[in-house]
Amino acid sequence: GAGVKFFDEKLRLRGNVGEGFKSPTADQLSADYYHSLGGVRYLGNPDLDPETSMTYDIGADLFLEALTLKVGWFHTDYEDKIVQQTLVVDGINTTTYVNHGDAEIAGFEVNLEWAMGQTFRLPFAASIWSNMTFNTTNEDEETGTDIQYISDYEVKSGLDFNYEGIGAQLSHVLVGPQMITNYDTYAIEEKGSFDYWDLTLRYHFNKNWEIKGSVLNLFDQEVEWVRGHLMPERNYRIGLTYHF
Repeated sequence: GAGVKFFDEKLRLRGNVGEGFKSPTADQLSADYYHSLGGVRYLGNPDLDPETSMTYDIGADLFLEALTLKVGWFHTDYEDKIVQQTLVVDGINTTTYVNHGDAEIAGFEVNLEWAMGQTFRLPFAASIWSNMTFNTTNEDEETGTDIQYISDYEVKSGLDFNYEGIGAQLSHVLVGPQMITNYDTYAIEEKGSFDYWDLTLRYHFNKNWEIKGSVLNLFDQEVEWVRGHLMPERNYRIGLTYHF
């Protein structure tokens, strides 16, 4: 890819062009097995071509003391996109993979961060941030339908706190609706939006050491990134890291 930036102390303008390349996976090329629950055969396609893409994006970043605002527009064209296809072979429901032609994804990204600690001259660092993506175009150019498993929007937001080696982050993730295949009925349907919260605490000590604890899915919500596979219930993680 290639990019260009123009900036001064408060405003930066940017633009990028990049090419993408995605080879078929081993499963997509050579799988041949049965799913015991659904009685479905998964069959690879050795004739798959790599999936390629071309992405253009432009944006502007504004820096105003404690406030940072970044906005951008992106557009991606896919060729030979690899998708699943379900058909009946010898009386058996069979899922395989094909190069389904061209597809297009376009939209906007907005990143906002406010350093509240700086604004209010607090004795500790505190900031609110949000990273937002809105897909305004999401289309299979051959069928004119939405590409599956791509959400209409995704918003990640959080509150960060740091004071003398102690840090905390409370974050929230909101994922918008998307089109999926319901493998109970093999119908294409819309999967609704969902959200969840995470909490992470950190403590730096003796210069190089950090202990971190997290509570994931803080409010124990029943949500699923992929239909039929629920995220774990509220769970806890703790770790110790040494930084060289």
